[in-house]
Amino acid sequence: MGLPNIYDANGKPVGEAVGYETGYRNIKGTWYQFNFDENGVPKNAFFVFTGANCTQTGYDYYYWDAITLPPFVRADAGGALWGGTGDPFYVNVNSYAFYDTSWQAMHCENYSWQALVVKAVDVDGVDASTWKAPFSVK
Repeated sequence: MGLPNIYDANGKPVGEAVGYETGYRNIKGTWYQFNFDENGVPKNAFFVFTGANCTQTGYDYYYWDAITLPPFVRADAGGALWGGTGDPFYVNVNSYAFYDTSWQAMHCENYSWQALVVKAVDVDGVDASTWKAPFSVK
């Protein structure tokens, strides 16, 4: 895309900087957007589930900016990047999981609502935990 590049501490390219703490990365021909700071890619995964206690099918919450921007990916507790794919649809959510920084792990809560979602997929072959902080933009 011709933007400044984001590098980890070992000089390994991570992606292209497109704004404050926002980067793009091309993974197998598809551009994705992600958050980053000097400490790396934050563990900020958020999934919703149709079953209680984070069971049954897990989905990625759909964000309206996905209409015009590349799909957004988030890192889970292990550093794997997850993103949404496909057309959005509504489901009855009964629980959700998020990375809890105080526990340093994914945490599940039961709560019911209807949400616009897309299928959650592990972005194949990318593990943000292999990128070493601090990050730099050049």
